[in-house]
Amino acid sequence: MQYRICKKSTIRIVGVKIPLVEEHEVNMLLILRFWQQTIGTGQIQQISKMAELEPYGVLGISAYFDPQHIYYYIAAATNRPVPPGMEEFRIPEATWCMVTADPCCHVTSDDMFRYLHLEVLPSSGLFYAELPDIEVYPIEGRGMETPIQEAWFAVRPSDEEKPQKVS
Repeated sequence: MQYRICKKSTIRIVGVKIPLVEEHEVNMLLILRFWQQTIGTGQIQQISKMAELEPYGVLGISAYFDPQHIYYYIAAATNRPVPPGMEEFRIPEATWCMVTADPCCHVTSDDMFRYLHLEVLPSSGLFYAELPDIEVYPIEGRGMETPIQEAWFAVRPSDEEKPQKVS
C-alpha cells in the first residue's frame, strides 16, 4: 500500500445513509445489506452520475459523532442539487491521508485502516483526526463487491487541536 498527504477544503457529499451501532461485526452486515439495497433500488446509478468532485467515485463514508449517532453514507462528492430521497452532508476542511492499494491485491477498508494506524501514523508524527472515513469505489463497480480504490483518513499534527466533530 502507498499513501499521500493532502489538505482539502470542505467536501460536500450527496447520497443515502443508514444508522450504525458500536459493534463492528453487526455494522459490516448492515453495510453489506445497505449496499445491496442501494444497488437493487437503482439509487447507486443516481449516485454514480453525481460523482464530479474529488474524491471521485462512489463513496462509502463512516461518520461517528457519538455512540448514539453513527452513520454510513453511500454518496458522491458533488455540487449538484440533492435529489428526492437523498441528503447532503459536509465534511469539514482537513488534512487527509489517502491510502491506495495495488489494484491487483484485494484489500479492504479495514486493511487500509490498519495500515494507517500501524505504519503511517507511527512513522509520520501525525495523529488520527477522528473525522468521517471515506472509502472510494470505482463508478462502474458494485460497491463493496468491487475492490476498494482508495481510503481517505483525516489526520492532524500532534500540536494541532482535534477538529470539531461534524454534525
